[in-house]
Amino acid sequence: MGNKVLYRKLLLDFWANYGKFADDIRQAMATKDFKQAPSLVHNLKEQAGNLAATNLQAAAVAMETLVKGQAAETAHDEDNFGHPGLGDCGFY
Repeated sequence: MGNKVLYRKLLLDFWANYGKFADDIRQAMATKDFKQAPSLVHNLKEQAGNLAATNLQAAAVAMETLVKGQAAETAHDEDNFGHPGLGDCGFY
């Protein structure tokens, strides 16, 4: 950390941009906004990496996997005649 002033500025910028992340991701997931949710998590992961916040980055990687899995599962279910869960009934 050669430049503490710059790092502090980056941390303050991070807080300004991601301070409401938990609320934003909860809302995206609650409304099944599977375009916004992966984007939010991906951006968090990248910014955490830029700040060398390795624990946060690792958590974001795990969250990104879960969010993408949920998005894919929902898309698959809704592709089955537009009825969630129909893909599990044995017709496919």
